[in-house]
Amino acid sequence: MPKRRKSKPIRSKPAPKSRALSPLQQEERVKCLAAINRVRRGEAKTVTAAARAEGTTVKRIQALIPNAIAEERLRGRLRVKPSDRYSAKVEILSSKGALTTTARGSRQRELAGQHRATFMRILRGVEPKSALERFRGKRVGGHELVSDYAQLVSLAKAGVVGQLETLYVSPDVGGMKNPRPIARARRIEMRRKQLGYPSRCFYCGETDLFLLRGRSSSYPRTG
Repeated sequence: MPKRRKSKPIRSKPAPKSRALSPLQQEERVKCLAAINRVRRGEAKTVTAAARAEGTTVKRIQALIPNAIAEERLRGRLRVKPSDRYSAKVEILSSKGALTTTARGSRQRELAGQHRATFMRILRGVEPKSALERFRGKRVGGHELVSDYAQLVSLAKAGVVGQLETLYVSPDVGGMKNPRPIARARRIEMRRKQLGYPSRCFYCGETDLFLLRGRSSSYPRTG
């Protein structure tokens, strides 16, 4: 009997690699992600309004995160998809303190944002400490989010919470860790005001939020 020729396995072509973004494009992409998150949270009715609020444009959203939006066939209007797979560097509060990690996909990005908003409201006394329970065992970028109230208060007293900036971490521009020190200082100051802390001098070495609240037991007791 004639020998059968072995068929060669068909090798699938590797997916084309996406073009690497420059630091400025990465920073713009952060604004685009923040814009679509506004629409998903119901804070903006249209992509145009969300883009304007975040200081970007619809064209940049279409260019940098095209898979997060779609165009309606009948009206031709842009809508934001329920989820996407875009990753982004975010600053979270974990059991080990504040750290920067990669949130993979919109689910993790939204989880990081919800967690931050919740513990900020808890520290302001707007929500009960039990609100942290729903984040028990939840992870972003492989790191478990802080869900223990006593630990949250401890981190706040140590000045960790007051040093948190925006959720999304902008990339290094030109190799500089902090290319806009004045803008960073203002973001920290605005965050302190949101938490209800008094203004402070950035040239002072005092960073303990517990002391800045008048050295009194301003935080609810953990026991």
